[in-house]
Amino acid sequence: MLRLSALFTCLAGTSQALTPLPPCGGVEAGMRTGAPAQIAGAGIVVEQYRQNITSHGDLAEADTPPVGALAGFIGLRVSHCATGRFVAIPGASDSYAVAEQLAASAVLRDSLATKRMVTAGQMIGATKASYGRVIVLRETDETCACNTYFPDLRAKGMTPYKERNDLGQ
Repeated sequence: MLRLSALFTCLAGTSQALTPLPPCGGVEAGMRTGAPAQIAGAGIVVEQYRQNITSHGDLAEADTPPVGALAGFIGLRVSHCATGRFVAIPGASDSYAVAEQLAASAVLRDSLATKRMVTAGQMIGATKASYGRVIVLRETDETCACNTYFPDLRAKGMTPYKERNDLGQ
């Protein structure tokens, strides 16, 4: 009984140091998302983004992407939560490393240091400067990551995340 109590004490002591899992991950409009990272104070989230493909034994079924430019896409989405503008970076996979790189970029560094909100144009410029050729699009529905990290920044006219009907596991 004493051993079990000591084990619970050890576990309870370490549980505070554990980082909770990211709150979002699933399918939004035919695209699988996951591993969201925020750029604190910027209203920007970076997350894994790829066309959803479901395996059925030897067969696979692909969801229809929201726009043709995203057919077969595998990479990251960098979203400006206040406007719905986003940049898709093909081939990138580490959302946390990309968020850190963008935050350190010359384009965003001054705004972040002075705690000014980053504009969509700055986000797009920083992403293009860091990654070259990217796909620039606009989201019409609030994403899970934006709703989680920056719930007060949803652009007017965007469908709130909790009211979307194009979500999946």
